[in-house]
Amino acid sequence: MSSKNRRKWKSNSIPQTKQPEEILPQETNNNFTQIADEEESYRVDWLGTFEAASDLGLAQNKDSISESEQKKELSKKREQQSEILKEPDERVDRSLRTAKVERVTKETRICLELNLDGTGEAVIDTGIGFFDHMLYAVAKHGFLDLKLKVQGDLIVDGHHTIEDTGIVLGQALKEALGEKKGIKRYGSCLLPMDETLVLCAVDFCGRPYLNYTAEFTAERLGYMETEMVREFFYAISYNAGMNLHLKVLDGKNNHHIAEALFKSFAKALDEAKTIDPRIEGVLSTKGVISL
Repeated sequence: MSSKNRRKWKSNSIPQTKQPEEILPQETNNNFTQIADEEESYRVDWLGTFEAASDLGLAQNKDSISESEQKKELSKKREQQSEILKEPDERVDRSLRTAKVERVTKETRICLELNLDGTGEAVIDTGIGFFDHMLYAVAKHGFLDLKLKVQGDLIVDGHHTIEDTGIVLGQALKEALGEKKGIKRYGSCLLPMDETLVLCAVDFCGRPYLNYTAEFTAERLGYMETEMVREFFYAISYNAGMNLHLKVLDGKNNHHIAEALFKSFAKALDEAKTIDPRIEGVLSTKGVISL
């Protein structure tokens, strides 16, 4: 067979390829559009929301909530959160997150007023200048309004004055937080101060615990013994019912180390006490935050 006849024979023997629509039955071909619509509907339903479906290039629901309506919803939720915070609890002043604590012993006489939602205004007199300086830093950086008057047996030393101040401040924090509805509960801060770097982490979980790592090379700063820094934070943690972690990661100057400890505590405290409108009740799977 010649090559010319061979080509002719092949062309007559092999049928021409048809397009898919010519091969499939007409009834099946007509159902393609319906099947595609059902598949898209199924995918949208499976994803749960038209918003999620739109990420895959699907049509977004025309009736979805507008940006202005979303803002209204958020505003409404914040109002509801405010109402929750006004519900009766153990706080003395239920209109504000405030507390007033007095403590009188044979060693000290202390009067403290605290507002958790302050601006950093403070009037402080403990009789120990450097300690006052540290407490002013806590009020300023923790956005606390604080009034504090302490009369202690400074003729002995500053131990009772500083420790008892920590006890009273811890009690005031616990009272002002009440049932801790709506608060973030956790707070942390990595605070630099020149060559010093301090880490502080707080959890208002109701279970007191202090994890403290700091070393001083000076016995005192002004009239405040450096060993009393730990005693102060220990007293706060156990009376406020909080986990408190303080770690000096780096530092040489004793003044910087002490000040960074107090300021990092203030910043972590501010975050932990902040009300988050997303939180309903308390931030706990148990439903309560207590001892």
